[in-house]
Amino acid sequence: MNRLCMRMQGLLALFHQNVSKTPEPGWRGEQTARVLPNRCTFPMRLSITAKINFFLLFIFSMVLVFSAAYQAVRERDLILTLIKEQSREQSEAYFDGLNMLMLTGKMEARDTLRAKFLDHAHVEDARIVRGAAINKQYGAGRDSEAPKDRFDALALTGKGSLEVVHDGIHSKLVVTRPLLAKTDFRGTDCTSCHQVPENTVLGA
Repeated sequence: MNRLCMRMQGLLALFHQNVSKTPEPGWRGEQTARVLPNRCTFPMRLSITAKINFFLLFIFSMVLVFSAAYQAVRERDLILTLIKEQSREQSEAYFDGLNMLMLTGKMEARDTLRAKFLDHAHVEDARIVRGAAINKQYGAGRDSEAPKDRFDALALTGKGSLEVVHDGIHSKLVVTRPLLAKTDFRGTDCTSCHQVPENTVLGA
């Protein structure tokens, strides 16, 4: 029994020595450990080139972004300028049409003129606003000819408006132009019919 115990103790001691023994320098695990750092440093040798390429790509991308943004702003300003010019021409044509109706005594047909202008694409509203001098001479006009907003009120003081108004996701261009009594409004003497001093605001 004692001999068996001594043999078992000897085997355990031998097993303990084998387990705790330090691997020799030629052990494969150590070689693998030496190879892995070399593999990990391989991408680091390319990092400088990669950083330079990334930096150049970033600069090129920024140039493209700013160029596209600048071009978009210029195109927007150009479109807005064209729309403003077209709106001025349409307002002038509207006044010319009203002037012809005044000269021919057919102002009752002004609703037909307004309807024709409302048929234009992208025209939300087109109307005339009567001033105090017209209401005093001819009486109050239609409900649509009364001032409705700050642009109408400003025009009746002799100041026109050309302003872009943003309404949520939509935008619209508001154009108002005061109509003054002139002795020569494109060949027409406004004061011959409207008994008011020159430059009196007749409407808008």
